[in-house]
Amino acid sequence: MELDAEQFAQLVAEAERRGISPSDLAGRLLAERLPADTDEHEVDRRAWSGLSAPSFARDWNSDEDQVYDHLS
Repeated sequence: MELDAEQFAQLVAEAERRGISPSDLAGRLLAERLPADTDEHEVDRRAWSGLSAPSFARDWNSDEDQVYDHLS
């Protein structure tokens, strides 16, 4: 799955509203949606396997995202 520009903007806006990074918000949202009866490694594998690494790399390594670099 690749986030389009509108989805990414929503993610960034919601993360900013919550005072966390977009990647932390994405992780939290994924964890909320996954079954609680799986082990931690299975949850991580399932959560991130559906995401497009190139999409996140493009969006999170952009000039606009540099404002969040100091938060991690």
